[in-house]
Amino acid sequence: MTYSEFLERDRVEIDSEIMGFFDELINNAENEFSKSKYNYTKEFIKSGKRLRPILLLSVYRSVIPDYGKKILRPSISVELLHNSSLIHDDIIDEDSRRRSKDSFHVSMQNEYLNKSKEQQYIGSIFSKKSTRFGVSTAINSSAELCSLGASCLINSNFSNELKLMVLDSYIKTIVVLNHGEDLEILMESSRPSEREYLEMINKKTASLFCTSAEIGAVLGGADESKLEALRKYASAIGLAFQTRDDLLDISKEKGNTFGSDIKKGKNTLLVIKSLESNEDKVLSDILGKHNADDEEIDYVIEMFRKTGAIEYAQRFVEDKIKEAEEALGTKKFNADGLIELFDIAAYLREPIKV
Repeated sequence: MTYSEFLERDRVEIDSEIMGFFDELINNAENEFSKSKYNYTKEFIKSGKRLRPILLLSVYRSVIPDYGKKILRPSISVELLHNSSLIHDDIIDEDSRRRSKDSFHVSMQNEYLNKSKEQQYIGSIFSKKSTRFGVSTAINSSAELCSLGASCLINSNFSNELKLMVLDSYIKTIVVLNHGEDLEILMESSRPSEREYLEMINKKTASLFCTSAEIGAVLGGADESKLEALRKYASAIGLAFQTRDDLLDISKEKGNTFGSDIKKGKNTLLVIKSLESNEDKVLSDILGKHNADDEEIDYVIEMFRKTGAIEYAQRFVEDKIKEAEEALGTKKFNADGLIELFDIAAYLREPIKV
């Protein structure tokens, strides 16, 4: 899987900006613990596709021909917010791994054990002090990342009027992301409809893509008609991204996290469409089985295939990508940014072996 030259250039610049941002925090930390926590956060955020800040940069370039480096600091705001949500996700889902590394709360738990002996105690939530320390510091770090993302907008070199506009979008998105998380938690005890599922991923995933586009467009000085076209593009891209990620979960390309959504009992589009046409008891029993073996995972995937759920999800991804591309075709955008926006769509079109 490769990025085009444009996307790779942006990813390298964004990585450099993020690392520089955390180096500033580490150097100015008030105490050793804060310095240590920023180092862990820097390590956690080090890897990632960077699609959201790349989208922000691409949109910015699509509406302003003479762009400069000042957009880089605002661009990482959405990456910090995204990673804040990942830390929460891992706690809620009780995931110990993220991007082939320890999840943030596990890293902080290990930090505790490196310096202190494990202690058992009777609590209403935790039974080990290391677990309490890891989860508590992760929650605090997640909240701080939200604030740090806002600071990247406030302290940027744009006019106060533009800063307030994008900060308003950023803050509203935090609320929408939390609503999306609430919906996903509620769906754990029900079988949602396709409409309910799409509402959830629209809030939990697509909303941050939309905000990335909106920040780039507003800071670039886009008029209302271009802004609306870019919102439609980003919303469709976000829905395609999440559905493609659901498909990626049942691809052997994913490695040791293969089938993790099945083991967690996640209500993905694949599950919804499969059970919609076939109330298979074996399938239902395997969904949410944390210790499901490869044979059981293969059974679920075969049911996804037989019921047409895989084909339906693949078609949904393609339809959303076309919808995104059509939104761009309605307005005149600058060539550099426009090429990148189409490159993002092309990236999401790359086939997944299922």
